Amino acid sequence: MSRKKIIFIVGMHRCGTSLLSNLLYVNNFDTGKNKNKDYDIVNPKGYFENDTLTNFHDTLLEYNNSTWCDIKTNTMKYIPDHVIKYRKLIEEQFDSDKIMIKDPRLSFFTNFLKEVCEGYYDYHFIFCIRQKNEVIKSLTKAQSISNTVATKLYEQTLSTYSSEFLKVNYKDTITDYKNVMSSISEFCNFNLINNFDNIVDLKLYRNREHVFYSKEFYPYRSPLDIVYSLYPFIKNKVVCDLGSGMGDILEFIRINNFCNEVKGIEFNPSRICEERKYIQFGNIFNGIPDADVYLIWVGLGFDYNRIINMMDKNKIIIDLTGDIQFKNLDNLPRITLLDTIKYEFDERNKYIHPSNLRKYKIRYINICRKMNKNCKLEGSRYFRVYKKF
Repeated sequence: MSRKKIIFIVGMHRCGTSLLSNLLYVNNFDTGKNKNKDYDIVNPKGYFENDTLTNFHDTLLEYNNSTWCDIKTNTMKYIPDHVIKYRKLIEEQFDSDKIMIKDPRLSFFTNFLKEVCEGYYDYHFIFCIRQKNEVIKSLTKAQSISNTVATKLYEQTLSTYSSEFLKVNYKDTITDYKNVMSSISEFCNFNLINNFDNIVDLKLYRNREHVFYSKEFYPYRSPLDIVYSLYPFIKNKVVCDLGSGMGDILEFIRINNFCNEVKGIEFNPSRICEERKYIQFGNIFNGIPDADVYLIWVGLGFDYNRIINMMDKNKIIIDLTGDIQFKNLDNLPRITLLDTIKYEFDERNKYIHPSNLRKYKIRYINICRKMNKNCKLEGSRYFRVYKKF
């Protein structure tokens, strides 16, 4: 008879442990009979913890003279009776063969959990991480603790990471979760599905962590929501926007740390934004910056073939034109279509400074509709991804 399998989800608070738990929950991983039913504005879909187990985790912390935000030692002590009681709780709480136990505080009790499981359960640890400044900002806001306390806890938690754990980045979970689930499947030797597109709310992440006001009105640029759909193609790459305008797309990519570096080139000096030093003034046909991925949206009638000829092989080219019938690059030689992506966007009030909202709507009505009578501030758009060979 095969043993029950347990995934322990650990890592720093506010690093996506609840989000990852949600992804496993829809894969029929059990959180136990006494599932925590709390949810709030911080975690609107819940915390996916077990109240019986978290109460016991409180006992372990107290035994070590610690609290969740005041860890006295990274080497937590425990006694054999703790191990026996925890095994009993697992047996009482879980009937399923697929068990998920999530609690960021367990980062400091992995040795204890290993002893609980050895000879009884197959187990795996998933360690959630996230950019430090995002964690500190989120945790201090959610829990009303100081930056000093949050920073110390962050550094202590990361010191508990071991190479035997699977490290999962929060940014990857929200923007590339299908690959994250594939990695978990391989690491844990479980068959996980990943066709649940409504689980991850990228806009929720954006609204919590980033305040961004655009300098240029859509549709003079692509909708900024496109950035989340671009992430799988630009991750760890150098990205250049050919005809970047004032650079809102590049800046939004940059502040989200979605790629290694951003570059841009713009031929209209009146649109150059001085503080965005990564944008250079120039004519595209006189030379383009070196990059791994090129973004293009310069309109119909543009000599795309000429610009493609200036690129080296194996470059990724993304046409941001936005309308599914515009296939500017489809018939060009030396490139192949990799994918056509549909994404949802909403430009009504999410990237606009409140003082400019009325001006934006007036300009949208008076100018944007003249450019395209079908232009909407929300809806669906498309982009195409190509590769030069």
